Amino acid sequence: MWRKAVKNWNNLKVVKLVKTSRASEAELVLTTTKSAGKKSPYTYGRSYFITEEKDGTVSQTQDIGYPLELSRKLMKDMYFDKAERSGWAGMAIGDALGLNWTNHYDSIMNNTTFKADKPTKYDKKNLKKLYKNIPF
Repeated sequence: MWRKAVKNWNNLKVVKLVKTSRASEAELVLTTTKSAGKKSPYTYGRSYFITEEKDGTVSQTQDIGYPLELSRKLMKDMYFDKAERSGWAGMAIGDALGLNWTNHYDSIMNNTTFKADKPTKYDKKNLKKLYKNIPF
């Protein structure tokens, strides 16, 4: 599910997530755990920093080696299929990239029951806005 989520984000051609040869060099550590959280399919291993811009938008940044953990137990208990599991993995990555949760129906960052299972044009637009001054 992590591979599919990474591939989906890379297909947007806004950011490029790459596998490292050494875990100590990883900026994101994508893993699963028996039970990551009681109410969320994924959790952060560490805290993150929130920055508010002059125009009122909020962005998030993480430090090196930032772990994202998917809960195998919760996904099993909620009967998530493969598409839903990779969708939650994609949402966790979007969260780590700095995107905020939304109620927009056509977004992987939609935190309601009806969500896209991969990043959409809406997510691409928001990611481009967030990373507009960073070279690809």
